[in-house]
Amino acid sequence: MSEPVCAVFVYGTLMRGGSREGLWPRRPQRIERGKAQGVLYDLGPYPAMVEGDGQVGGELWEFAPADMAETLDRLDQIEGYVPGDPNSLYVRRIIRCQTESRATALAFCYFFAKLEALTGAHLVPPGPDGVARWKPLG
Repeated sequence: MSEPVCAVFVYGTLMRGGSREGLWPRRPQRIERGKAQGVLYDLGPYPAMVEGDGQVGGELWEFAPADMAETLDRLDQIEGYVPGDPNSLYVRRIIRCQTESRATALAFCYFFAKLEALTGAHLVPPGPDGVARWKPLG
């Protein structure tokens, strides 16, 4: 039997120092910088990650298994995700990401679902290390 996924990869306002950091319902067991495959857009007050061949920088927040249901319920509310609803702003998927310590981990991640809204949006370019990182204005 496979291990339950007990981590969330975040790349924007839910990261340490982000405007929504205080909205996590539970304390993580660990937070580590990492990256995941995708492309990142800057929508102004928040970023949007979509599938793609690039690398997106973020953080891997690891939780106790008993805390995951409450954590995902809260994040679903924050990200505007309702399972099965085609009008959701984001969709939650399980991805493989790489931590700063080079470990590979499975994590939940929220991908932007309204691709038509990305027309004219600013693509976040990769840095010198090849990884795109969102930086809020202000």
